[in-house]
Amino acid sequence: MNKPPTDLKVLKTIYKNYYDEFIKYEKSKSSRSSWNYIPIDIDSLATELKTDPDLLFGRLYYYLDKKHRYEQDDGSIVYLFFEKGRR
Repeated sequence: MNKPPTDLKVLKTIYKNYYDEFIKYEKSKSSRSSWNYIPIDIDSLATELKTDPDLLFGRLYYYLDKKHRYEQDDGSIVYLFFEKGRR
């Protein structure tokens, strides 16, 4: 059984795979609903990280998001990761 990837490895892999898409954001022409969020493919990331997609999702959704999200002064929450349609 493979050791699970570290949090840093998970975040670096997401950065490496999605940075180019992230910087392409144009307000008037974007397929994304906001500048700071971009859809990711859990299955392809899990394959690259040699881990189970469900474990990766759980790590992002239940652990890393809870650890890194924060509340702004106006009460709105800034999430690290969320499932589409649940924000």
